[in-house]
Amino acid sequence: MDARRRQGESVHGRKPSRELFPEEGVEDAPSGRQDASPWLVSLSLDCPLAIERGGAVVRRPPNRPLGSQCCGGFFLAIVAIAMIAPRPLHAEEWFAPPVVTGSDHPFGYCASADLNRDGLDDLVAHDGTWFMVYLSDSTGHMIAVDSISACWSSVRPFVLIDENHDGWTDLVGLPPYSGSPCLWRNDGTARFYETGRSFDNSPPLVKGDIDADGYEDLVTQSDGWLFVYYGGPAGLAQTAQSVSFFPEYPTEYIIGLGVAVADLDGDGRQDLVLTGFTYDDYGHRLGGTIRWRHGLGNRQFGGFREFTMGSSEAEFSDPASTDLEGDGDADLAVLYYDDQGYGVRLLYYSAASDQFSSSETLYPYGRPYFGLINDDGAPDLFVDRVFVTPFRSKTVVYGGSSDGFDLVQELLGAGGATLGHVLSAGRPDMLAVGRDADENPQITVWKNTAYPLASAGGSGEPAERSSLKVWPTVATSGVEIHVGTLGALRGLTVRNVLGHPVRHLSVGPEGRWNLYDDSGRPVPSGVYFLHPEGQRSRGRAARVVVIR
Repeated sequence: MDARRRQGESVHGRKPSRELFPEEGVEDAPSGRQDASPWLVSLSLDCPLAIERGGAVVRRPPNRPLGSQCCGGFFLAIVAIAMIAPRPLHAEEWFAPPVVTGSDHPFGYCASADLNRDGLDDLVAHDGTWFMVYLSDSTGHMIAVDSISACWSSVRPFVLIDENHDGWTDLVGLPPYSGSPCLWRNDGTARFYETGRSFDNSPPLVKGDIDADGYEDLVTQSDGWLFVYYGGPAGLAQTAQSVSFFPEYPTEYIIGLGVAVADLDGDGRQDLVLTGFTYDDYGHRLGGTIRWRHGLGNRQFGGFREFTMGSSEAEFSDPASTDLEGDGDADLAVLYYDDQGYGVRLLYYSAASDQFSSSETLYPYGRPYFGLINDDGAPDLFVDRVFVTPFRSKTVVYGGSSDGFDLVQELLGAGGATLGHVLSAGRPDMLAVGRDADENPQITVWKNTAYPLASAGGSGEPAERSSLKVWPTVATSGVEIHVGTLGALRGLTVRNVLGHPVRHLSVGPEGRWNLYDDSGRPVPSGVYFLHPEGQRSRGRAARVVVIR
């Protein structure tokens, strides 16, 4: 599939529609950028809305469940001319021009964590041959400190996890000439050493506290099975729990490409999700599939559930989870590509309706991620690995609000991207790997300028961190801890969407709330969630605390 088709239309995202679109045929969508040229709109009594532009026809999906059939027969067409300009960009871009570090490695995947515990997030990147470890300095430049021989993988090839709970982030990834992930431990200086520990099966690699015991677990996959290595005081278990993603009487095979751990139904228990495509006994590709099993507690999972797309060329991106509906449930979201004409849409699972729905607008094809980039409490979206040329890609950033997603900024040269804290005193910056205009490899740090930095005397230093801003919202995902029983904080749980280590709360002077880390120091600025202990905010309001 060429880069032009993967990139699709330039889009201006809107809130995902709760209506569904059908599987059946439509003609190819026009490629290229959006402009303000006229659209010819045809309305039919029993067929989808057809939109003609530049000689090509795109049928807008009707508001009906997936898999429904369009009625045939005679119909009356009403033709109207409409001038539809694309939705404008935000008035201000959210990321300043990047700080660039040259590289000899054409990286495709990256992840961030504070590897040396200096308060700044660092970077691990993968180019198919090496895991390269970079420490960030206060200027946003990256300093290479370690390299680990690695194996190529087309899906998420590594994960950063504190496997032995010593406070230092370790790495699990694919070694060379092996399909089984191995563990490298952080020696405390962001240098990694082999442990000899390996895990069965293959990427994509995902972490999450599946059994809610306070220890992160590791998930691997193999052709329709997920394998869960549960964490504990001594580290990850030596053997895995296998979870099948096949129906009782399977008639096809599956290639798994994406894995997610998320509480889709808001019951406080993590669910397992697998995306990929199916094929028959003869190797013929059948279509894209999303399969999931709800967590039941006690390391048990409910029955097999599936959502499929009939087109043999249907593809689903890596899944991501966040609360898109504002009901407290972590909705599952993927990008869906279909070369039959739909283009790329944001497809998400709603626990309230127990079904998948699609966005009304087209998105670029890539890997979706959610995070809180500005301070409005609504999840924002960014899509990385959006191809510009066969060798160069970009990251597209969308701002989320109650009205949906707006296109904010396109970060050229940012291929694989992740959020981290380097330049913006607790606000998430964009850390990315990719290529420059001459297609030379590079690492970029894009400073977050989405909202003003509260500073003392204009010096750029963070303001007093006990100054809080609180307003109603709902929790998304993050590290969960239980706080003590001090005053108004009794019975609350803190969820940190940015994935910081465990924090503690106390009541400061004049009743102000303060957050401290395990050593008693104030935590970095950031976004934290408060909601009733033991609840995942299903049907309840939570409060977001932004620490300036």
